[in-house]
Amino acid sequence: MVQMLTEAAGRPDDERHSARDAAHDMAELMDFDAVARRALGQHWDARTPEERRRVATLLRARFERNYARWCIRSVDYEIVSSTEAPTADGVDVTLVWRDPRARGQPGRRVVYGFHAVDGRWQLVDTVVEGSSLVGRLALRVAEITERDGWDGLLTWLEGPSAQ
Repeated sequence: MVQMLTEAAGRPDDERHSARDAAHDMAELMDFDAVARRALGQHWDARTPEERRRVATLLRARFERNYARWCIRSVDYEIVSSTEAPTADGVDVTLVWRDPRARGQPGRRVVYGFHAVDGRWQLVDTVVEGSSLVGRLALRVAEITERDGWDGLLTWLEGPSAQ
């Protein structure tokens, strides 16, 4: 699992693997249907299958844009430690990343939550220093849908960057 993650994350400083390639590869690991279901929470049941697919597609596009930008800013990193632990519905892979120029400073702990879909491991959440990507997304989705409705949520998802 660790190798799968690090290969997908790539090294954007490698001319054969651009930040856009790394973002696409990481997106291929993700189960955006599950991410959309978790992020929409109570709104999931009220949406049609077409609307659900649209949200999953928009989440993927948004993820790829944001991940590519992150890669460009985070070219230098090293994995300090890694562990895998089974969960009730899959496995958590914990990596500690560190900028090699920041010797003596603790790394950044990231937990990647996977579950199996059709015999293939797919990523369903990423927790950075205790903060869940899907949890933060669900809060944002709830805030936007309450304030701006469904159309406002779609507009936000289509937007250029995380807000």
